[in-house]
Amino acid sequence: MKTLFITLAALLGTQLASAETAQLYKTFDGSVVRCQGNQKSNSSLGNKAIQVELISATDSQKDLDASLKVSVVRCEDSRWVMDTNPSRENYVADNNVAVELTYSNYEALVVDKNYQVVSVLNLADVETLSAQTQSLSVNKTSENPQDFEVIVRATVEVRASNGYYQKEIRNFGSYRLRIQK
Repeated sequence: MKTLFITLAALLGTQLASAETAQLYKTFDGSVVRCQGNQKSNSSLGNKAIQVELISATDSQKDLDASLKVSVVRCEDSRWVMDTNPSRENYVADNNVAVELTYSNYEALVVDKNYQVVSVLNLADVETLSAQTQSLSVNKTSENPQDFEVIVRATVEVRASNGYYQKEIRNFGSYRLRIQK
């Protein structure tokens, strides 16, 4: 049985001016969702899968400007496709309890090597359109390579037919943006 992982690596390695390259890749943080046939694995029920792609990158003397595409995807016929309902998911748990999850406030945090937030990207379009391309501008340093983590998260409300309710911020994983001079 073929298993696809949402651990997406840099799909595009973009050549920059000044002979620099930028890459984006999924870091292993335990947030892996498998796509098997038309069903998600039982361990992934209630979890949205997120894909982050580097679309383009350019640099100047002081800044790195990049375009990132963030998408909500789902498993269909053993492949990942755009999720047509990125703000909601319903399923029945093993104990026959109906569960409804509502996703809102999608955002991407960009942090430096010291885990200081250097940018917060509002991903409001992801809630309705399943995808959003967002521009990012960060200060360049003299470090080689220069790494940033892109952390995608959302507010998730869980409501169950047995009366259970929980609201939390869910992290969808971390992606490393690496600039090599």
